[in-house]
Amino acid sequence: MAVEVELKAWVDNPDTLRERLRQLGTPHRSYIKEDRYFGVGTAPEDARYRLRFDDNRWTCTFKKKEIRDGIEENRETEFDVSDGDAFEAFLASLGLRCIVTKRKEGESFWVDSVLAELSYVDHVGWFVELEIMLTDESRPPAVADARTVLQELLQRLGLSPESIESRSYNQMIYEATSQGRIVSRDSV
Repeated sequence: MAVEVELKAWVDNPDTLRERLRQLGTPHRSYIKEDRYFGVGTAPEDARYRLRFDDNRWTCTFKKKEIRDGIEENRETEFDVSDGDAFEAFLASLGLRCIVTKRKEGESFWVDSVLAELSYVDHVGWFVELEIMLTDESRPPAVADARTVLQELLQRLGLSPESIESRSYNQMIYEATSQGRIVSRDSV
């Protein structure tokens, strides 16, 4: 099982951050990720399984998530799905329902060992996500080292620790849409 160490931070000026990422790293790809989150309840925290369409490919992911100081440590299981609509019907037959949908569009960069994604998340705004994937979860020092690398890169990008967002996108989307605070891409 892989361990994903990740932080996400609010971005006030995506153009400036994009240029900084280009200076520090190597462009990876542009993307549009469309996610559907499934669970047995109705609240964002009930959404345990993600079905993602990205790059003409469907994947299902479920995570055991832990957040410390705004940085996520996820034990992640992911597998390909050949037919997203059929898989969604399968989940429904198990009593799971789609609780939250999320769309994010952006571009990613490699900065040393870190995958950095600059994304606009519909209904919420601009973020940078910094992620390190570890394959050996048996080495706790590796997780601590990864956390340090992410915090240092955040500073190199000119972002403060206060910009780190510990809420899930699902929670923020739920709050924005239920309270009528929809953020348009042009207003950010």
